[in-house]
Amino acid sequence: GVVFVAATGTLLAILVANRRAAWPWRAAARGSAALTLATLVVGVAAVLFFGTAFLAFHLIFFPQGNFAFDPRTQRLVQLFPERFWSDTALVLGAVLIVLAAVTAGFADALRIGYQNRPDIFARHIVLPERLYARVIEADERMDARGRVLTPLDAARLEADLGAAYRQ
Repeated sequence: GVVFVAATGTLLAILVANRRAAWPWRAAARGSAALTLATLVVGVAAVLFFGTAFLAFHLIFFPQGNFAFDPRTQRLVQLFPERFWSDTALVLGAVLIVLAAVTAGFADALRIGYQNRPDIFARHIVLPERLYARVIEADERMDARGRVLTPLDAARLEADLGAAYRQ
């Protein structure tokens, strides 16, 4: 959480300090496009080469080799067929690809958060205090190749950021 807030604050400071320059916006657009492309590539690779991707993931993150599930002794493998695990991975990959492609209209995503609740059945949910006062959206849409579908309204964004800065 702290790293995210610090990174967001740093990015906002750079954008405000260079609000008249075009390079920060181009850098943000290129970074968004690169992240979307990387997510799509990883997702497609995981779908097409599930076995290899599964093995590579576990070799990287579990180098001691304790990821090899023995069907004779591992309860999860006994309870769920192999098809369940591959279908779950495919659905998760598809969801991640769709989420990576959607970029605008999520000003409330920070407020919604993870929906973590200590008491899942509580009727009155007390949300934690926000770390920010308001959200400013940059309304721009790009396709997977980085072509601008809806151009950035830099004047509106600059006005919104200026108003937030003056507050």
